[in-house]
Amino acid sequence: MAPLPEGVAWSFDAGYFGGANIKFLLGKKIDGYIPDNKKRIVNPYDKGRFSYEMESDEYLCPEQNRLKFLGEHFDKQKNKTIRVYTGEECVGCKVQSKCTHRKDGIRYIIKDFPYEAQRNIMREKMKTPRAKEIYALRSRTVEPVFGDIKGNKGLTSTHLHKSL
Repeated sequence: MAPLPEGVAWSFDAGYFGGANIKFLLGKKIDGYIPDNKKRIVNPYDKGRFSYEMESDEYLCPEQNRLKFLGEHFDKQKNKTIRVYTGEECVGCKVQSKCTHRKDGIRYIIKDFPYEAQRNIMREKMKTPRAKEIYALRSRTVEPVFGDIKGNKGLTSTHLHKSL
């Protein structure tokens, strides 16, 4: 099998926003672009609105307060490691009652996704002007082809078989 060409940007639809896929791209040094497949978030204090800062291993809330890493433990029910972050600056925050309903008034973020660091790298990458420009090419290149295949040719699903 021929090696992938170097220096080529690869864009994928949101269905490929899986941690293992992103880890693969990063590991192979493939310049991939995949948008987050999450639905639009309505609540301004949903944990999806908190940005992750990998260098400090902290989250930044919409009010620019930091949530620091508290610890991790293995959740036997979910069969995975859970990372917990807590807001040390929550007490006295003007939006505390909108952000958390805990009696102590402190916001916690619990992350249990495998490959969360890789997902965060891709989320941040997709916010850049270059990523938006590259991803916009899909609407002029591959998406019309997919639309033609589905709409004009009637092909709405396929089954792929891996040959041994």
